[in-house]
Amino acid sequence: MKQKRVTHSEKTTKEKDVKQLEVVGYFDKYPSWRFSMADFDSAWSPKAILEDSRMLRHLIDRERQTWAEIFQAKKQNHFIRFAESPSKAARDRANEIHLTERVGDELFSLRLEGDLRLLGSIHDGVFFVIWYDPTHDVWPSPKKHT
Repeated sequence: MKQKRVTHSEKTTKEKDVKQLEVVGYFDKYPSWRFSMADFDSAWSPKAILEDSRMLRHLIDRERQTWAEIFQAKKQNHFIRFAESPSKAARDRANEIHLTERVGDELFSLRLEGDLRLLGSIHDGVFFVIWYDPTHDVWPSPKKHT
């Protein structure tokens, strides 16, 4: 019997389905934040969040939403494979701090406002903050109309 060849788009869809199944376990939970995995020695140190009341307000506001509500804004809040980041600096830093061994090959990108992003790992509804990306440098958006 001939085996069906799986295309890249089918693989991607299946991977997303698997990821969705993994996160369903905490869809009904409200997020909480941990900084124990934070990379305070990088260009994307989340230290600025702790010093900026506006950023803290964003985190407090997210605590009023369930993960299901947060995931609904898929273009703004989504998983990224940091090994595929267009930013060489981000890939290099991830390798330097052995990020794959610590959290796997994906980070969750949480939009706070505008270009401001928190990157981290979610475990049982707890968001472990790793990087704060105020200028969208870890995963730059493609330029439009250029």
